[in-house]
This record gives sequence, structure tokens and C-alpha cells, in this order.
Amino acid sequence: MKKSIYKENGIFSLIKSNLFGIILFLFIFIFIVSGINSLGSKSKEEEMKIAKDSINKAIVSCYAIEGKYPKDFNYLVKNYGVHINEYKYKVNYQIFASNILPDVTIIER
Repeated sequence: MKKSIYKENGIFSLIKSNLFGIILFLFIFIFIVSGINSLGSKSKEEEMKIAKDSINKAIVSCYAIEGKYPKDFNYLVKNYGVHINEYKYKVNYQIFASNILPDVTIIER
């Protein structure tokens, strides 16, 4: 009579009897982790969109009130209350003329 390498009540028989539960647990765990990661990336995209929208609103408000676009980004910060996390984002503000809409680019650091 051949003897089994594994004991009948050993760890391998325990894994074998609960294989479906283990696979189900791993699947749910991976699903949750991937969901959390996707929420983080969507949050970053939304944060950048909000920052760009607030800058554009301030630019248009400045043009409507003063009749010209702001000469630099610091003017918007001082006079129109634009707050951007400068440790997280770099704002590239390029103006061609006082009557042409400036080009604003937000870059994540």
C-alpha cells in the first residue's frame, strides 16, 4: 500500500478543501485594490480640472472687470483669490497680448 506524501489532516488537505474560498478571497481582494487605485487617479484628474477651471474663471473675470487679461499668474493670485497647491502643481502662464486669452498649462510636479 502506497503512503501519501501528505498527511490527511495536513496543510495541503486544508488548502485543497478550501480552494474555492481562497480563490474567491483573492479575487475580491484584487478587485478592491484595483478599485482604490482607479479612484486615486480619477481624483487627481478631477483636482487638475478644478484648478484649471478656477484659473480660467479668474482670467475671464479679470478681462470683464478690467478690460485686459492679467499680465501674469501672480496677479490672479493676489487680486482674484486663485489658490493652487504650488508644491503639487506648476502653472505655466503665457500671455501674448493684453487682449488675447492667455495660454495656461498646469503640470503635476
